[in-house]
Amino acid sequence: MVVGEPKVQNDTTYNRVNKNISILDISTVATVGAMTASALPSLKPVAPVATPKTKPTPTASTAPAGTPKGPSSPTITADDLAMKTRSQIRDLAKAKGLKPGGDTAHPDYPRKFNDPVTGEERIRLDRGHVDPKTGKPYNNPKAAADHVHGYDEKGAKIKHAGDPHIPTKGE
Repeated sequence: MVVGEPKVQNDTTYNRVNKNISILDISTVATVGAMTASALPSLKPVAPVATPKTKPTPTASTAPAGTPKGPSSPTITADDLAMKTRSQIRDLAKAKGLKPGGDTAHPDYPRKFNDPVTGEERIRLDRGHVDPKTGKPYNNPKAAADHVHGYDEKGAKIKHAGDPHIPTKGE
C-alpha cells in the first residue's frame, strides 16, 4: 500500500490509502467513518477554567475601611471608668487587654495600665492629690478624692463631666 496525499473532493477531505481503492473499500471506509463519528460525543467549545487567584494580605493602605488591620488599641470611655471600684477598673483593664505598668513595689500596684499596641499609658488609678506647693488638697474635689485618669487611643485625656479626674468609689 502507498500512502497518498489528502485530496479535497466536493468540500470533503479523503485520505487515499491506495490509488486503486475499490468502490467496496470506499463504502466500507465511509460506513466505518460515519459510525465512528456518530459514536463520538459532539465537541463543544469549553470555557477556559478560571484559576484561583490568591488575594494579597491587606495592609493599612490596602485594607477596606472597617477591616481589622491586626491588633488595635482598645476603646475606653468615661462611662467605662466613672464610679467604679478600683477592683472593677483593674478587671476592665485586664478585659480590654491593657498591660499592668508602674512600680511593682508600690502598695497599689497595679495602678497604671498600658496600651498593648502603643505601650502608652491608658488608665491610671490615683489617690487624692495635694498641691505640692501648699501641701493642701486641690480646690477640685474630684482631684482631692480617689479617682482614675483615662486616655483614648491617641493619648488624649478622657473627661467625665468636663474633668479628667474621673471619680471612683471604694477599693
